[in-house]
Amino acid sequence: MHKIFDFINKTANANGITMISGSDNFTISGNSFYETVEDFGPEGGYSYYAIRTNSNSVHTITNNYIGGNAAEVSGTWQTTKGVADAHYSFTAIYVAGKDDEASLVQGNIIKNFYMVTGGSTTNHDTWDGIFIQTGNVDVIENTIGATTGTASIYVEATHGSTIATAHGFLNNSSGTVNIIDNTIGSIEIKGAADYSHSFEGIYLRSSANITYIDGN
Repeated sequence: MHKIFDFINKTANANGITMISGSDNFTISGNSFYETVEDFGPEGGYSYYAIRTNSNSVHTITNNYIGGNAAEVSGTWQTTKGVADAHYSFTAIYVAGKDDEASLVQGNIIKNFYMVTGGSTTNHDTWDGIFIQTGNVDVIENTIGATTGTASIYVEATHGSTIATAHGFLNNSSGTVNIIDNTIGSIEIKGAADYSHSFEGIYLRSSANITYIDGN
């Protein structure tokens, strides 16, 4: 199954696939999420997700392709009309799971983005590859970017009034998270004239979690 993902939805949160509360034990596998509208840009500070699961659920998310303008991350996902009030953010995979059973995020490929976003008056998370919000999650053998070349993922914050940050993996969970044998590379970021734009490959935001990081 292939999924075309367009930014035309201008609600506060636009998602390719959303698993709402009450949905449990789904398998999301073998899909392609890509943007076919060249140089399109959201008109406000919204949050966008290719795959998002809500809290207290367990899902298997494997072998999906996120990025590009055609199936299996071919071409480039271009979102370049960033303006000062359009400080939108993008997350490829967002997981809010359970603390007594592990979700699995494995073998997904996230690459071929060229995104320009605006600025924000608060710390701005511009782009996240995989965001673990809650629960136990095994994050294994995913690829974010590429092992060669430059700018497989390019993210620019153009009108920042404070710092901006992009992440390969962001872990906010207080559960047990295993981040094993993943690949992150070919990331390029650019800030505004007066404010920096930083990149963190693996960021542990929660102070109470158990996290195993190995072989990345």
